[in-house]
Amino acid sequence: MSVTKKLIFKSNNLGDNVTLMLCFTPPSHELYRTQFPIAWKVTTLAAKGRSQMNATWTSTLGFAAAQVGAGQLVTAGSYTPIMPGESTTLTVDQTQSPPVYNWTTPKKLAGVKAVQAINGTGGYAGIGLGFITNLDTPLEDMNTAIMYDHVGAGMSVTGEFTPVLKAYIALDYKETQIIKAEIQSGAIWEKNLLSLGASTTIVISKNAMGGYEAQTLGANVGNDKDIPLWKSIDSGLFSTGQRLYEVTLAFKAKTRDDVVPIMLPILSRLLDQGYKAKIVQKEYDTDIHLDIWLPFNASCADAEAQLAGFIWDDRLAIRERGGAIRLYESAGFSYMVDINPASSAWTERNSFVTEKEGANGDATPAAIANEFDGMAIGNGDIGSPMAYGKTRVGGKKGPSSVVSSIA
Repeated sequence: MSVTKKLIFKSNNLGDNVTLMLCFTPPSHELYRTQFPIAWKVTTLAAKGRSQMNATWTSTLGFAAAQVGAGQLVTAGSYTPIMPGESTTLTVDQTQSPPVYNWTTPKKLAGVKAVQAINGTGGYAGIGLGFITNLDTPLEDMNTAIMYDHVGAGMSVTGEFTPVLKAYIALDYKETQIIKAEIQSGAIWEKNLLSLGASTTIVISKNAMGGYEAQTLGANVGNDKDIPLWKSIDSGLFSTGQRLYEVTLAFKAKTRDDVVPIMLPILSRLLDQGYKAKIVQKEYDTDIHLDIWLPFNASCADAEAQLAGFIWDDRLAIRERGGAIRLYESAGFSYMVDINPASSAWTERNSFVTEKEGANGDATPAAIANEFDGMAIGNGDIGSPMAYGKTRVGGKKGPSSVVSSIA
């Protein structure tokens, strides 16, 4: 199920005409090396009177054949929707003039947690990763957010798009312009869009020091003493939440060192399936408590099934188990609701796509953490693949329906 977030940026009597620029900067070691953000939305906020810019993001991902033209502006041509865990190949028909670029129908690949695009053109190609709004409607539009420039023949690009959006003021960027280096001036606003409600209003204003700041309306949930926190959340402020499976494991072991060889294959299985695990253990106790954050489309029942495969003798048993769903998170505060193992919520699947993180940040015993140093956490399996049919062609972002050349 696709998730949509609507953003409304407003200002009133700023005193100066200023430029507001939005761009996605997902956490990645390859950012500004092999992948580059693109100025997604750019507008001018008026010095006098009111200004407003609307923007819509959706979780429907897409790959596009793209090129960088004059003024470092990115033009996207043919594109295709793609789901996490799928791969597609960019091809070119050289018999046409100009050559026509197409995408193969995405296919599910075993062991792939991200989206993958392969350059099958026989030469260098530009590949854009982004999202598609209004899918399968007359208003369908490919929004390129990240650019992979000069991808070699036969090479592939892999992405796990985490929608971290930043807003900048007074930068000389044009819409769809590629951003080649990290912006030194600080962003006035930054959010993972998955943490926001379906519609969010952000007000841009000038502060007492002459700089600009952004305030997210309704972000301080529960500060109004007349409105209880639970009522604010139950009113539908947040439509998605991330699920957590909690379990305490009892081991037939004399020392903590005896627990390690039993835990290693369990952790390996969980990490391989896209789960993120945190271990809590008392100093002289062989019991282990696991907090297991669920990947996309997994339930507490699914997580427990992963563990059940290892409970085949008397070495290991589940002492306690439960679950929770995080409905709200802000700086220094999280709101979670318990999931009863006897309720229908126990089998409901996670609709929240986690950020990519490595095992080094998890609170694991050193003997276990060393075994998993540097292992990446994916988005997990998503169930049966979805076929999208023919390649799309973008007509709104560029002057032509095909990409005539690759820079």
